Amino acid sequence: MVEQPEDKDELRGRLVSGLALPEEPGIEELARDWTLTETDIREVLFCRGTDNCLRFALQLGVLRCFGRFLEEYDDPPVRIVNHLAAQLHLPPVLLLAPPRSTTESEYRDRLRRYFGLADLDPLGRDRLAAWVSERMADGEAPSAIANQAEQIVRDWRYVLPRTAVFARMVYSFCARAEGDVFERITEQVSAEGRRRIDEVLTVPEDDPRSLLFRLKEYPPRGTPQTIKAYLECHHTAVRAAWNVTEIRGVSQDLITHLSDATRRYDAWYLKRLPEFKRYAMVTCFLAETRKTILDHLADMHDQHLTKQIGECRQAAEERQRKYWRLTREGQDLLVGSVEWMLEQARPKEVWEALLERTAAAELRRACVHYRESRRLEQSGYVGVLRERVQWQVRPYIKEFLQLPFHTEASASSLKLALAAAAIYFRDKKLPPKQTPVEFLPAAFRKQLFDAEGNIIPEVWEIGLAVAVRDALRARVLYLTGSRRYVSFWKMVYSDEQWKRERAQVYGPRSVRSDCEAFLDRMQRDLDQQAEQTEAGLPHNSYASINKERLKLSRDKADPEPDSVKQLRRVIESHLPQVRIERLLLEVNDLCGFTNQLRSLNDQVPTWGNAVAVLTAAIIGVFGTTGRKVRLRLPDSLGS
Repeated sequence: MVEQPEDKDELRGRLVSGLALPEEPGIEELARDWTLTETDIREVLFCRGTDNCLRFALQLGVLRCFGRFLEEYDDPPVRIVNHLAAQLHLPPVLLLAPPRSTTESEYRDRLRRYFGLADLDPLGRDRLAAWVSERMADGEAPSAIANQAEQIVRDWRYVLPRTAVFARMVYSFCARAEGDVFERITEQVSAEGRRRIDEVLTVPEDDPRSLLFRLKEYPPRGTPQTIKAYLECHHTAVRAAWNVTEIRGVSQDLITHLSDATRRYDAWYLKRLPEFKRYAMVTCFLAETRKTILDHLADMHDQHLTKQIGECRQAAEERQRKYWRLTREGQDLLVGSVEWMLEQARPKEVWEALLERTAAAELRRACVHYRESRRLEQSGYVGVLRERVQWQVRPYIKEFLQLPFHTEASASSLKLALAAAAIYFRDKKLPPKQTPVEFLPAAFRKQLFDAEGNIIPEVWEIGLAVAVRDALRARVLYLTGSRRYVSFWKMVYSDEQWKRERAQVYGPRSVRSDCEAFLDRMQRDLDQQAEQTEAGLPHNSYASINKERLKLSRDKADPEPDSVKQLRRVIESHLPQVRIERLLLEVNDLCGFTNQLRSLNDQVPTWGNAVAVLTAAIIGVFGTTGRKVRLRLPDSLGS
């Protein structure tokens, strides 16, 4: 289903015709897009009047940069207009007066002749329609075709129509050519697959909603019940498109486009479409929905386990704090009882006296509290999680682990564990003791085996569920058919895909699409520059090669004339040395600048030797830190 874009006139910027010129372009942008050549300036100056020259120059820049004309001149960007005016030696302006229609038509004809362009005539539209049909036949999405169409038309030396008009034209051509694409997709669906697609679009008698509506629903918060229900949605999508594992001959962008279009329509509308169109759209929707459901299942599993582990940690910490308090009280009781027993002269009679002194139930309770505190300290949150496994993990983990998981080479132990889990859930047979367990978190490995060395089922199930969550996060475990949880090598271009998309990546406006020739030219330039540098090094007093390393030297200082040295000696011999504190005191006697110094609270010093203290402080600041302090003195002191 080809959807026409929104009306760009509603989204336009400060100017019309689908263009939004930058309001505050930078210096680089002005130099790149709005600089006039000498030929441009001569062509512009054929116009009469300042406004006509600026309008013509603005249209020239817009046509060169965007490939289409500007329809109106309402409030143009002042910086662009004045940049053009400066190049034309015209006074700056704030607004441009609207032109006459005849003048505007004449200027557009001049610009077409100047650039050698023509309007998009019927022959050009037929050529564009044929090009769009070829792209649709290759399985490209209409949005990708629309992005390329503007540059293609500009390469054909045509002036682009308004943005909204051109977009509607391209999308109408895509709609005409989509029939072949729908037929190509539908041919890959068997008769049984079409029957199951019809079941997806059928509303059951006992349910007011179709399976299509269920598949469109966003997943709720991850709980055992919602994960199990969403697993059923995955099975429904797999059954509906059971024989279409991959749609061949169609780009992924087009599949995504058709899937999004299907998501916007209900089952009643889709059943009214022609068969080829209906089956093609629903097949693309099911193919994309399976990926989305797998992503959501992994996210829901992650969300549920993360929440449970957080709650179990908190519960274990609360229990441990409680038993720590009880254990301290029991320890005092037990230690006091033992000390009392040791102090007695007749140990044999002590036990009966101890039971009379302290009830046996209290002693037993203290021992229980101590044992429970030790158990919580050793088990931690894993022990609390074991208590919840029956209703928090087991309701869905069996079906969840049956999803198409695959591992990287670094997670071979997890791969063996998943195979052992399939046998465990089928035959209720625990993995052997030799099964690798290094993939499990450390907290689970400590409690995985009982006293006899056998695997504890609850710890095995929970630990495997947590390990799957962590491996999905680390991307060492991935889901086949997922969109986000994929292998790293699936994200790398294959040779066929790169050959197919290379032209789109570089684009017709690229500097050069031939990388080998470009690199050869760069190598030649580098070699030439290296040869010139090597030839000039013997004559270079600044740089040299020393022990295969570049060594840079400073410029030599200018020689000092003998007259300067003689003058320095005369000054040093005739001018006596002056101590800085005496100089400051003399300056203070002349202008009294210390009277203007204030503390932070703007108070005048009250001590008797204020002048000496302030002078010493100034000398200390200037002498130790080298800071420069600017004093705010009254005008009466002069400069």
